[in-house]
Amino acid sequence: MENTEHLDEQTRNALEQNIPVVLSQVALLTRVLFNRDVKQHELTSTQWLILRQLDIEGGRTQTEIAALLTRSKSSVGKSLDSLERRGWIERVADEKDRRVNKIYLTDKIDETKGDLVTPLTRLNNTIENGISSDELVAFKKTLSKILANLEFANE
Repeated sequence: MENTEHLDEQTRNALEQNIPVVLSQVALLTRVLFNRDVKQHELTSTQWLILRQLDIEGGRTQTEIAALLTRSKSSVGKSLDSLERRGWIERVADEKDRRVNKIYLTDKIDETKGDLVTPLTRLNNTIENGISSDELVAFKKTLSKILANLEFANE
């Protein structure tokens, strides 16, 4: 967050309670903690998310993955290059359009797949600590509405 020392206390408190500011702080800390946890596998959060998306549905293109993760195609491309060098994914030319590559997980990921769920579970437990199930339901519902509002505004 930017330096707010020059602002009066009321303005500083208003900024700290501003939804975009709080969401940015949550996203940043979530990414930092998650990256720390997956570092043992030499993965970034983006690489982990790519593996997760391909586990859900293989055969996606780089463009589709970038759109799903709201990342740039070049950023996703670099992550795919790294995952391919490690033998965790493969790019296969599309039968209908040889210019397009479909991306699939390889069998090599099976050795590690179980370990890749642990960081997400641990982070989720940290986030939910001390929050009642009713509060979590309400929070997730509200967060879904916020996401829908932002996606609509982004169209």
